[in-house]
Amino acid sequence: EGVDYGSGSVTNSRVASARSMFFYPEDFRDDFRDNDDDNTLPTASPAQDGGANGRGDGFVSNVAVYKRVHYLVNRLTGYNMNIEGQEGLQVIRYLQGDHYKPHCDGPCGNDQNPTVKPGMRVATAIMYCRAPEQGGDFILPNLAMRIPIKPGRAVVMRYGGDPWPRSSFFEGVPDPNGATVHAGCPVTKGEKWIATAWFRQGVSANRDWT
Repeated sequence: EGVDYGSGSVTNSRVASARSMFFYPEDFRDDFRDNDDDNTLPTASPAQDGGANGRGDGFVSNVAVYKRVHYLVNRLTGYNMNIEGQEGLQVIRYLQGDHYKPHCDGPCGNDQNPTVKPGMRVATAIMYCRAPEQGGDFILPNLAMRIPIKPGRAVVMRYGGDPWPRSSFFEGVPDPNGATVHAGCPVTKGEKWIATAWFRQGVSANRDWT
């Protein structure tokens, strides 16, 4: 519900095969309420100029918030990733005209080395804290999908393949068709605030993402 598959030139089988890679919680705050009494949404300080791909990148230091996001992503993806060693939670503000061009967060499509290796990103969570009055939708151009945004909605993507036994987790090509290529449409009126977290498999307190 709320997902527009558009009218792009994409086969039904391609969309169907990619659906297991995406999850669309209508209100990620429901998971927060289930796990803790503190329902604080991620926030950021006033933005600084940051160019076309969003402004005022700010890392959230609220450990309780991050733990909830980590729990949500593990539950949806089935990856069982460690919480230690991850990148953390980043908040970005988009002003009128700001957008994010199509890109992958991990290996996908025709990358020269698309195989997932220990320490690489395998999942992304994008949470919408404030929606603009117009524009700013989330799109998956290779699947001709558009997801209108609203406060509380989230998009979770997994691109590390299916949850395999640990001995073979890093085998195979996770997203050969570039299904997870995504973008943020230009904000045409108002502001958009998002909180984003990228997750890696194989990191730990002794071997972090850096």
